[in-house]
Amino acid sequence: LNLLKSVDELREECKALPGLLYALQMDVADDGSVADAKNFVETKLAELGQELIAVVNNAGVRGTHMYDDFLTMQHYRSVWETNTFGTIRVTQAFKSLIKKSRGRIVICSSSCTLFIIPSYGPYATSKAAVDAYADVIRNELAPFGVKVILVVPGSFESGMQDTSRLLTMLQEAWDSCDENVRKEYGNHFIERGSISLVVIF
Repeated sequence: LNLLKSVDELREECKALPGLLYALQMDVADDGSVADAKNFVETKLAELGQELIAVVNNAGVRGTHMYDDFLTMQHYRSVWETNTFGTIRVTQAFKSLIKKSRGRIVICSSSCTLFIIPSYGPYATSKAAVDAYADVIRNELAPFGVKVILVVPGSFESGMQDTSRLLTMLQEAWDSCDENVRKEYGNHFIERGSISLVVIF
């Protein structure tokens, strides 16, 4: 996905709605990028004499879709950095503005937290942590009149379901794991099982 191209396209579309819609690129996994985004929003709000009434946390990555025996801490860490820490990072950055307006924070989770299935370790655990975070801050922010809303969508077609990309990640996880693990599972696991792992969702 070419993010720069996407942002440029959005900015072009935003020209038709001056003063109503603004587009900027923000990396939820980067402290500096989130801080810059907050500064941008604060500047625009001041110019318009408006308040920020909502923040929607929707950024997410799927990560490697494979059994835990084949995964490393980095597989988990890379997914958590975006899905979990990204949500927390953005929420903490904009929380003061939302408290001021008595607005709402929307957090996108996943139905994977409701029915845990094999091979979804990094993604499911990252979203389960997001669920817990939403519950925590919902109670903490209630006295300030802030609503925290958890959205739990099911599966729908997106870039996360790109089969060729998922098969490549499966093969890489298989090739890079310990030889003893491959022997435990046998070659039939990757030869016959990889497709079913990909199409579960």
